[in-house]
Amino acid sequence: TTGSGLTEDRHSLYSMDFDGTAYINAGVVPALNTVTQFSISCWCRFDNTSRLEAIVSNGGDVSNYNFLLQHWPSSNVSFFIASSLTDSGNNYVKTSNNFITSTTDFYNIVVVYDGSLSTNILKAKIYVNGVDVTVNGGGTIPTSTTNTTGTFNIGEWENIGRFFDGQIDEVAIFNRALDSTEIA
Repeated sequence: TTGSGLTEDRHSLYSMDFDGTAYINAGVVPALNTVTQFSISCWCRFDNTSRLEAIVSNGGDVSNYNFLLQHWPSSNVSFFIASSLTDSGNNYVKTSNNFITSTTDFYNIVVVYDGSLSTNILKAKIYVNGVDVTVNGGGTIPTSTTNTTGTFNIGEWENIGRFFDGQIDEVAIFNRALDSTEIA
């Protein structure tokens, strides 16, 4: 990575500090391809709450797309999941606007995906600080992820940018849908 570095975080340990131009490329993660369940957890502190920025992504836009967790200028968080590698990103759930408002607090953000369930709001959940804050977005969340050769990135959407400005810590990927008791 360039433009990022370790900085003291909420535990007086260290988290990655992103400057809005850098990201971490974790490589191709085949375990996220053509699956019906997964969960991602991370801690984030935003330097600017009115920026469009990727928190984590898998694959790039319109050519090799799988999913994207991002922060919007309206201070909400959204989770997009592609129904095909060329999907334009219309299948999503989100939090309400003005939800992420502090530039001094860390937020624990957890996304839970279970494609076997019946509706968007059941297939994809967003938890912030242990609370399910999911509201409907749009499109139709698919029953499984795509088979991408794109990379898993922290702090950037592959080939698009939307670089993160702030700190990201303790990114974890689970090969199943966590239940609410494991998140709270």
